[in-house]
Amino acid sequence: MKSKRVNLSGGIVCDIMPPKKPSNKVMIFCAGLPSMPGKESMLRYARKNGYWGINFRYRGTWESSGEFLSQPPEQDVRDIIKSFCDECVDVWSKERFSINAKKIVVVGASFGGACALLCAQDERVEKVIALCPVIDWTAQSKTEPSDYLLGVIREGYGGSFRFTNKNWEKMFAGEFCQPKEAVNEIKASKVLVIYTQDDDVVPPGPTKKFVGDLGCRALCLKKGGHLGASSVKRWRIRRAITRFL
Repeated sequence: MKSKRVNLSGGIVCDIMPPKKPSNKVMIFCAGLPSMPGKESMLRYARKNGYWGINFRYRGTWESSGEFLSQPPEQDVRDIIKSFCDECVDVWSKERFSINAKKIVVVGASFGGACALLCAQDERVEKVIALCPVIDWTAQSKTEPSDYLLGVIREGYGGSFRFTNKNWEKMFAGEFCQPKEAVNEIKASKVLVIYTQDDDVVPPGPTKKFVGDLGCRALCLKKGGHLGASSVKRWRIRRAITRFL
């Protein structure tokens, strides 16, 4: 089944795939940075497990309007959830449909993992799964420090990510999108963190401390590198997620 293309909350472009059977469960995927829009396999994963699958573009990235990082990225998820009260329209077929969301799960990896963890503060979000999430932006990796990643995005992704250097620097200074600062505002039972000891992109040290301080469920793998969202389909990770949900 093909996904539906929907413009939600005044400018956030999403791909939405309905479940096989009527359901009030929703799974929202938060992409990494940078990342490509196509996540059909993730939407099919959600569909197979009885969820509406939603893959969105952050404001100011790809097809979505606005300016990236002008507001905390988790606000985009909150805006999407709020828009469930409205009627959705597929831009291609003009089909109208609604999502009666009663169980909302947010999944994210890396940058998207930080976004997902901060969504756990929202009462409407029931569960959060974060893979190799950024916990502390001030703890930069040697592999992808701020200046290097900025150059990759500016040179390799052009207008796909539209943001100011000022807001970029604010994020890496830890002024927003900083899960470690929200540890006391997050309910531990909502969260599953999956990370690896050999992650050379997001340092595992802050993640280990965050998991210990929060007391949430966690799966730490000795090997695996920097996990992306597609890792949810790996057998060991899939089993941990199934038990958590």
